[in-house]
This record gives sequence, structure tokens and C-alpha cells, in this order.
Amino acid sequence: MDNISIAIVTDDKMYGKALGVAILNICGTVFLKICSWEEFLQERNRFYEKDSSGVFSNRFDIILWDGEADDESYGGKIILLTADPVRAVRNYQEKKFSLYKYTSAQTMVSAIFDIYSFLTGRRAVNIRKNKVRMITFASCAGGTGCTAVAMSVGQELCRFQGKRVLYVSFEEIESTGVYISSPAGVKGAGVYLYHLFRNKKGNPFMESYTVHDDFGIEAFAPTAGRNPLRNLDQNEFCIFIASLIDCGRYDVIITDVGNCLSEAGITCLDMTEKVCLVSSREAGETREIQYLQHLICCCGEGIMDKIIKAENKVTDREYRQKQPQTGNNMIETEVKISRFKEMSQSGGLSRVILEDRFGDDIKILTEKIMEPSGEVVVG
Repeated sequence: MDNISIAIVTDDKMYGKALGVAILNICGTVFLKICSWEEFLQERNRFYEKDSSGVFSNRFDIILWDGEADDESYGGKIILLTADPVRAVRNYQEKKFSLYKYTSAQTMVSAIFDIYSFLTGRRAVNIRKNKVRMITFASCAGGTGCTAVAMSVGQELCRFQGKRVLYVSFEEIESTGVYISSPAGVKGAGVYLYHLFRNKKGNPFMESYTVHDDFGIEAFAPTAGRNPLRNLDQNEFCIFIASLIDCGRYDVIITDVGNCLSEAGITCLDMTEKVCLVSSREAGETREIQYLQHLICCCGEGIMDKIIKAENKVTDREYRQKQPQTGNNMIETEVKISRFKEMSQSGGLSRVILEDRFGDDIKILTEKIMEPSGEVVVG
């Protein structure tokens, strides 16, 4: 993507610094300058010039103006920051934009990228990474802890291996908001898909559609209603995944298909590098066998070679007494998870604790998942 340069013009130094730090925490690739109104007015010719087509910035792509302004003093790339939420409007026809100055940083960054894209016509620059690994978490039934395990592995990769991770949920009703705070106003996968299929010149800016947790895992902001990703056909799914790979932001893409067996879910399981099958005693062996038979029917027998099974909620004694399975190539991995002991509430969010035995098991599982498979890596 472009390195966007932003000037924050304000006499409130504390606010300017706080806003600058917040923007950099969301998107570290922007260039920022904070200055007072007097500094801006004294050097305004170095900041922007006017011509017949409007206001254009010489040194900055976007200028955030925190102060009083009449209808003639802002427009184009000069965006008014207002303390009155009623005045926060986006007039695309007249190219006049004002943002509520106390909104969340994520919403602010999302709006800035939208306005920048509208004014310049530029989209995200595709810089492909040499290797982007795609890992899928699945389950034969709901309630097995599939999402908890997927999030925990993502945190392990971000926290201890320094990977850039994108989590993509295919749940009917997404539970992403349980693990990652999602400020109001941030667009999700549905809007991303709209702009992706509508625009043929390039991919949308990911910053406008994603949120992240304290460890750095990124995810699409949860959609209000049913998850639109479940309804993608095979071709649309391939275009969607290709756009995530081409954005050049991620080392690992974690897809959580749960028990989704739609065309998108099957396509995801077929094209992924590894499949972590999360199971529990409550799901039942018969159901699991039927699920695997369906996968073999849809994807071929080769899918068994890339399945790693993580059994949830088992005791040491039960695991030692468990007879090794035969007749398939799945790797058995003990993963103990107790929602009551291993989950804590902090700031209204359910956070997975990676320390103690839970963290050890997730570490083992992550190492097995990230082992080279000998297959072609996505990307």
C-alpha cells in the first residue's frame, strides 16, 4: 500500500500527540507531522496549494484540521476534526469531509483511508510475500472450542514467533467480537467483498476493514447479521483469498470454518495447507467419522494427509488409555482446554490465557501446525 503522509494541525498538543500515537498503533506505515495552527498558516505554501481543480497537498496527502472552520476554509485533502458529532459528515459530491475528533482510532483510520482512496483514486499496492501460509481450523460440531484454539494459535504465532496473522471467521454468526474489540463504525467483510468485486483496479485498503487484539492478530470487524463469507462460491472464494495474499501484510492466514460445509467452507478445506480438526467427547465419534467421510468425498483422500487432530477437554488418564487410531494419517495432539479455568474476562472481552498448561499445549499444537508439509505453500 502507499505510505500516506498526514499532517495534524492543532493547538492542543496533548490531543495531537494522542491522536498521532493512536493512528500509528493502527497503521505503522503512515508519515505523521503535528503542528499548531500558527505554524501551519506561516508555512501553508509548503503544506498545500490551490488550483482550478481544488486543494492539493504538496507535502501531505491528508491534513487533519482541529479547529474552527467555516464552509470555505476546508475541503479536498483538508479534513475538519469536529467536537460536534452532528457535524461529522462526508460530502463526496463537494469533496468536503469532517470527522468526529473523539471517535475511536480504528474508525478514524478507516475514514482517512476511504477519503484518501476517493480523492486520489489509488488503491492498495500489492507486494506479495514469498510465502503466505494458510491454516484452517474445523470441527464436526459446534461447541468444541474451535474458535478458542484458532485464536490461541494465532496469539502464539504473533506473540512468540513475530508473525503477522489474519484471522478469518466463517461462522454463521461471528464470535470475533468476543476476542477482539470492534469499535462502532469499522466496516467488516461484507463491505470489503462489495468493494473487492466492484473495483477492478486493485484491492481495498485492509486498514479500513480490520481490527486487532493486544497481540497483533488482525480480523475483519464482525458483520451485523449472517456472515457473508459463507455464501461465496468457489470462484469468489479464490478471488477473496487471493486479495488477502496479495495485500502483502500477512505471514499466516488462519481460517476458522468450524462445522461449515458450504461451497466456501469446502473450497477452503481443499486449498489450505493444514487442517486442525478440533474435536471433543461431546461431538461423538460417529459424527466425526461421517464428517471425515464427507470431506474425503468432496476433497479426495489427500485431505487426510494434512489433518492435525486436536482433542479438547480430556484428562491425562483418559488420554493415556486412549488407543491410537488406525486407518488414517491424522496426527493426534493432546490439547486441554477448560473454558471456565482458562478464560478470563477483561474489559468485557473473553481472553485466552496462554500461560500454564494451556499455553504449553497450544505451543505444541502450533509447532505441529507450522511444520513444513512438503506441499506448495499458498502464495
